Amino acid sequence: MLNKHKGQSTVEYIVLVAAVIAVAIAFFTGTGAGTFRNTMNSTLATASGQIDTMTGRMVNAQNSTIARAASFTGLDETTVEKGFCPSGVNPATGVCF
Repeated sequence: MLNKHKGQSTVEYIVLVAAVIAVAIAFFTGTGAGTFRNTMNSTLATASGQIDTMTGRMVNAQNSTIARAASFTGLDETTVEKGFCPSGVNPATGVCF
């Protein structure tokens, strides 16, 4: 009995994939294509703007930490950024001395 229905799932799968492709083509090229593109572009612009904002916050936080460490240790920011301590590191505090 099962042998009679083996091809049915394959045909259903092909019909389903064809329907999804047809809807996608109609959606991207039909009258709603402009609305979809506008919505997609807006979403991508918002997401990339938020990524840029967070990246800026992280860079500012890192620069602020480097500046505080430089003022605390008396070293210039470039030296602190590279993690170089000319006299060594105080093992108790982890600070250059």
